[in-house]
Formats: sequence, structure tokens, C-alpha cells
Amino acid sequence: MAGGVAHDLNNLLAVILGHADCARLDAPPNSDFADSLDQIGDAARRAGELARQLLAVTGKAIRRPTQVGLPALVRDAVAQMRPMLPRSCSIQLELAPAAVEGDTAQLRQVLVNLLLNAAQAIEGASGTITIRTGVRAIGWATAGVAADLELSEGTYAFLAVRDDGVGMKPEVQARVFEPFFSTKGSGRGLGLAVVRGVARGHGGGVRVESAPGSGTEVEVLLPMSMSSVMEAAPSLPRGEASAEEGLVLVVDDER
Repeated sequence: MAGGVAHDLNNLLAVILGHADCARLDAPPNSDFADSLDQIGDAARRAGELARQLLAVTGKAIRRPTQVGLPALVRDAVAQMRPMLPRSCSIQLELAPAAVEGDTAQLRQVLVNLLLNAAQAIEGASGTITIRTGVRAIGWATAGVAADLELSEGTYAFLAVRDDGVGMKPEVQARVFEPFFSTKGSGRGLGLAVVRGVARGHGGGVRVESAPGSGTEVEVLLPMSMSSVMEAAPSLPRGEASAEEGLVLVVDDER
């Protein structure tokens, strides 16, 4: 339903913006008429952003996949977001190499949402936001994680954001991914819903750990790009092998 509403809303907004632009051509500069048209355009663009968020919630947003290095993505996003975060929040980076095939803009939105949520959880007090990237293997030893996130076994890149804020009660944590659910009076309740929608749209999942007074960690797991998997694979010089070590290549058409 959200995807259908977002699609229809975008069609209507295209008509509104198109006619507002045409009318602006005939509007006297610096007139009340021109100001009104500017207000119409700004409101329509904000509505368009809401429609894009609804599509992201459903995991149906248009993707333009490229190879995205998560450490570089984090550094760029933190540099842009730092002036918007409270000065009382310190940011700690623990970035190990990890890359995914994904849409850079959508993945940046994921990180922005997680940063804003972490800053709000600290509630103006002094606190630390820790951002980690790296690689995790999801297999038989982590079968519970795979089942909870509806992931198949394999190697995943992860992006984790942890705060030492107020944490969440179990009843709140159970609803954090619901669209339009928010504990903040001014919030739309789309932040974590968008995060999970983008993750699922990329074939991944989101894990949340939180407890009252112990802070919150949100971990986004995404399939690694194939080029990163190949680069990470061990290799032996040509013609060299031993009984103790070797390179095994497995080709399987099942995911």
C-alpha cells in the first residue's frame, strides 16, 4: 500500500511542480505571486521527499548500484553531519575495510538516520557515538541471527552505530521498525523503517540491541560485493601447495 501511495503521490506532485514552474515564468519578479509559487514548489518537493521515504520503507526505491566502500561512506557522512550534531556528542570511528554493491545515496541516508537517532538518544548529555564497519560471516554458528534477519548463510559487510544514551524498553524496541511509530513528538517515525527498507532492498537486514540505561546499537548487514570477496580470498603462488594449506574454490548456483 505504501508503495502504491508513493507512486500515485509522485505523479500528482509532478503535475503540481510542472504547473508551478510554468506559472513562475509569467510571475512578476519579487511579487507576492512569485513568493506563493515558491512556497508551492518547496512544499511539493518536501512531499516528494516523503514519498521517497515511503518507497525506501518498502524496499522498492529505485537503486543505482555501484561499489560502495563503507569506511569512505562513513567518513564523508560524518564530516557533513558533524555540524548538525550536538557538540556534547563525541564520535568514535572503528572502520575496517568492507564494500558492498549498493546505492550510495540510499546507504548514506541509512547512516544519517542512524546518526540522528543516536544523537537524540543521548538527549543533550555528554555521550559517545561509535560507528563500526567490517565483515561478518553468517553461518551455522550464527543461525539464530540469520533466521531473525531472514538472511541466507554467507559473508556480509556490516555498518554498526552505537550510542551510550538512554536505551529502549522492550516494548519500544519491538516496534522500532513500524512506519510512523515514534517516541518523539516531532518525529515522523520513518527513520528506522527506512533503514530496514533500504537494507532489505539491498538483500540485507538490520539488527537492534538495546536496554534501558545501556544505550543502543543498530547493525546493518549487507551482502559484500563480489569483487571484495575475491580480493579477500587467500591465494597461493602458482604451482605451490602443501598438505597443510591450499585454496578451495566453490561454485554453486544456490545463493
